[in-house]
Amino acid sequence: MVDDVIDLLGAMDASTTGARTIHWPSSSFMAVWNIEWTGGVVAVDARWDSVIGGTEPLLRRADRFPSLGSFIAEWKKTLEIVCLALVEAGYTSAQIPPLAQLEAASSKLPRYGQLYAGGESAAD
Repeated sequence: MVDDVIDLLGAMDASTTGARTIHWPSSSFMAVWNIEWTGGVVAVDARWDSVIGGTEPLLRRADRFPSLGSFIAEWKKTLEIVCLALVEAGYTSAQIPPLAQLEAASSKLPRYGQLYAGGESAAD
């Protein structure tokens, strides 16, 4: 799943216009996100097909982000959390080669989004 996010952010960095469909498979949920960006605006149409707890109706929605930068910023803290968890578990980029790519993607993002303003989350 992290590879999908890194690829998406890379595509958004490389082109001001584009589209991606990401299939999110998991043991506790299944979703498909159709993402388009153009003119600095990002549209996400998320289809949640199976979520433990039956919360699919709450999650099914289309979102528009007023800027490409605001969408990208929302991923910074999430990527940092994944990096930190892997490092604290004792993993290195020698063991998990994409870890270096993950760390680079996270550090490249210029700011935190609104969900983690100031870089802090409820878990911090």
